[in-house]
Amino acid sequence: MKNIFYTLCLMAVSAMTFVACEDVPEPYDTPSGGKAINEDTTKVVPAVPTGDGTLENPFNAAMALKVIQDGTFDADKDYYVKGRVAQIDELSTSFGNATYWLSDDGTTTTMFEIYRGYGMNGDKFASENDLVVGDSVIACGKLVNYNGSTPEMTRGSKIVYRNGIGTTPAAEKGTQGNPYSIAEALALVSAGTAPTTEVCVKGIITEVTYYNSTYNSLSYNISDDGTKNKVLQIYSGKGLNGAAFSSKNDLKAGQTVVVKGILKEFKGAAEIDKNNVILSITGDGTGTNKPSGSVVPANTEATAFGVDRALEIINNKQYGADTKYYVIGRISRINTKSDVATYGDITYWISDDGSDSNELEIYQGLYLNGEKFTSLDQIKEGQTVVVLGTLTSYNGTSEMGKKNILISIK
Repeated sequence: MKNIFYTLCLMAVSAMTFVACEDVPEPYDTPSGGKAINEDTTKVVPAVPTGDGTLENPFNAAMALKVIQDGTFDADKDYYVKGRVAQIDELSTSFGNATYWLSDDGTTTTMFEIYRGYGMNGDKFASENDLVVGDSVIACGKLVNYNGSTPEMTRGSKIVYRNGIGTTPAAEKGTQGNPYSIAEALALVSAGTAPTTEVCVKGIITEVTYYNSTYNSLSYNISDDGTKNKVLQIYSGKGLNGAAFSSKNDLKAGQTVVVKGILKEFKGAAEIDKNNVILSITGDGTGTNKPSGSVVPANTEATAFGVDRALEIINNKQYGADTKYYVIGRISRINTKSDVATYGDITYWISDDGSDSNELEIYQGLYLNGEKFTSLDQIKEGQTVVVLGTLTSYNGTSEMGKKNILISIK
């Protein structure tokens, strides 16, 4: 069945001449384990091929298929392929490997097969929960064209990144994961080479200058060292994820912020133009951040931590075991295998910008007012939520512990 499917696919692209890997009869005899896969032709609608196969710029599923179909890959070289798990044919805890498929968006459109791959860093899969549909992963291994008709990453590959854990490609400069410093931002504006699109800049607030009650925005200055030398003005900006400010006291000198907006020059000064938003806030405004090991006190809904701040608290072990924290973020993905009917809870992930980078897992969360969920449709990716619960690290995964509750959704 699988060969028929790919024969049709390759007839539309190119004829293949490469020799595939040898067949190894463990734990099954064919790459699909003899299991038929969904032959919906929407699976082969071409996506835009991207990447060069390196860790810094992994292939997406379309590019992995393309280089195999074109015969432009090195059979002896390890390549990196990124995507969301769209389908799992088999996960064997006996042999510790899994056959699964990646696509750009987690749907079954333009999928690429990872055949008999191992888990994180080459470890064997010990549980079905070690890989689930919807996971964001980067797999590393060798590419083959099995039997001249099945493009795949051959057996023995490993996962190097899964849902925020592991090795990640270097983030592009000016992104949330790799923001410009103030010195870099000022240099771009001074040289007239500032990007015309939104970028992220990180700095320490030196002064909050003006609260605009009409637009519920704040103007303030940030610098690399927290002093008033070499500052960048943040003009008429919004709070976390675009939230409105209520007073000049909503921000304090000494807090570290990552701001997203348009860099420009105005009357000889460098600034981030109006309509900018804060992606993360770190620190309590005393000019220094909490030292590692000191417990951060409970916050309020109005001062909910961003996801990056929550991750910092977890990484520095600054959370109280029984202390509940408010965290605000955008839903980046939802575990569709959550057993809503039995337990009334859903596991989902949030991040500051709604992407699958720097995520916080909301483990077995409850609905508004602590009520049980009745349907997966009650929350959706992209929604901004405030969640209340305990913070912890479980087997290296940063999460909000079970029985957390949704405070608001918008």
